[in-house]
Amino acid sequence: MNIIMSIAALRSFMTAVLLAAFIMSAQILVPGEDVANADLTSASQWANYEMLVMGDSVVWGQGLLEDQKFYTLVRKELARRLGHDVNIVNKSHSGATIMSYNKTNLVEPGEVPLTTPTLWQQLEAAIAGYHCEERVGQKNKPSTPKYRCKGVDLVLLNGGINDIGVPKILNPLTSEQTIKKASRKYCYQRMKEFLDEVLATFDNATVVVTGYFQIICAGAGGTNPNTIRDLVKAYLGHGKKNEQKIEKTDGKKHDWLIDKMSEHSAVWKKASDDDLKMSVDDANKAAGASRAIFVKVDFSTAECYNASDTKFFRFLGYDADKNPITDDFLLKQRIETFCPKAKPEMKAVDINPFFRSYLISICKPAGSGHPNVKGAQRYADAILTRLGPQFPVKPSLP
Repeated sequence: MNIIMSIAALRSFMTAVLLAAFIMSAQILVPGEDVANADLTSASQWANYEMLVMGDSVVWGQGLLEDQKFYTLVRKELARRLGHDVNIVNKSHSGATIMSYNKTNLVEPGEVPLTTPTLWQQLEAAIAGYHCEERVGQKNKPSTPKYRCKGVDLVLLNGGINDIGVPKILNPLTSEQTIKKASRKYCYQRMKEFLDEVLATFDNATVVVTGYFQIICAGAGGTNPNTIRDLVKAYLGHGKKNEQKIEKTDGKKHDWLIDKMSEHSAVWKKASDDDLKMSVDDANKAAGASRAIFVKVDFSTAECYNASDTKFFRFLGYDADKNPITDDFLLKQRIETFCPKAKPEMKAVDINPFFRSYLISICKPAGSGHPNVKGAQRYADAILTRLGPQFPVKPSLP
């Protein structure tokens, strides 16, 4: 996910720089009585427990090592509570949309931000790997899967922000109404369609849908108001590079661009939370059971991007070769391996030239703006709190 599509007075190369700087490609429904009051004490009930993960870079855990990702933290805690291993199938991918921009199904390592595989393509791939039977007599859209898979117990997913595009959300020229309409289209309408199929396909599974977060937060302790100008200076070879420490900023200091992006981020956070929750509520009604759960994840102003106690990876500047510097763990692999390999493959497929250039430009700094280790733990804690009634902690042995 990234910052802005255009900033007046900046040259075209600087627009790409600022786009890359913030690439980020992710009201709680309590389970119904049929879930919360289920008999969870039988060990046989949890044999061969299966967890499926689908979604975009937030679920994928952009920039994190495998053991640090929140789906791994959830799997480990569930295994501890249940008393045995939990198998996980991960189909998530950085940059994934719910609906595809085109028919190209380009698959790269999950760290490479792409719109494909989309959530629908991830679902199809998951179905192909499970023992499923075809559903009969269903009036589905011809393009959707029509299967019932019995072996999945928990589905963890998210989606919607890449369909809208972080550049559009943070662009100061975008209207708040545009953000709200886009959220309603993707986080509600498109997600509702997807959840209907997921609930029908995995009709014994609990489905967890995670919310997103406010990206930029202006104000005391919030996003450093010098964030944009510092990146520009770093690109031009001025100022400090690779500075790890976050200095406290004057709470009275403001930057019009940061303030505007903060306003848009707040609109996005509220609209997407409301729409994702509504998609879950309506999908449960259509399925006739409360098996889907929306998990709202909140961060304080001081925990937003480049804030005093940030819970997100940061874009720190550029090295002598103009390579981006971020504080995530997979930067070196993206610079040396993932992105160079993906670049010629992206050029070989039918993708809009502007969009291809955008994907290539955001590949190396793609970890910035995503939850760091502490941010991932926040997500895991929120999910496990909602699953608590379904997965009681096993009593400690004497």
